[in-house]
Amino acid sequence: MLQAAEILSSDFTRSPASSQRKIEQSGYFMSITDHIPGDIKRVSRSIGYALWLNSANRWLGLPKVLRARLDPYQRAALAFIAIKSLDREDGILTVEKALGTGAGRPDAPLFGFMDQAIFWADMAEQEELEAYCVASFKRMYPARQRDFLDYAQGMDVA
Repeated sequence: MLQAAEILSSDFTRSPASSQRKIEQSGYFMSITDHIPGDIKRVSRSIGYALWLNSANRWLGLPKVLRARLDPYQRAALAFIAIKSLDREDGILTVEKALGTGAGRPDAPLFGFMDQAIFWADMAEQEELEAYCVASFKRMYPARQRDFLDYAQGMDVA
């Protein structure tokens, strides 16, 4: 009777069917699922449920499972391969939707400029905030730039 070590160290050039027969004849049954870590099994099941049930709640719950069970490299690899499976246009639209496209340009003020600016800034991406901040600062009169710098330097930054 073959021992597990002999089976595992056997020549892998043989056909899978002959290896399987040898394993079965030895009385030792080896399943690849025995070697898959539990976190990866849980992720696989979660993805399977999301695919099978195909509901927004299942899909939107998946990021929490992925963050809890996979490291950043594994999540990036999964995202990369999923995006590569799409047509270029669909891939771009998917990435833009997933990462957000920002708040766009500020709307005309409804009540006042400051109210609208605060409302817009709450929705804007960091790059938008920085771009509008710098552009706005550059367009201010020199006296207002000094006032703004005095105000900003007096703030407590977390």
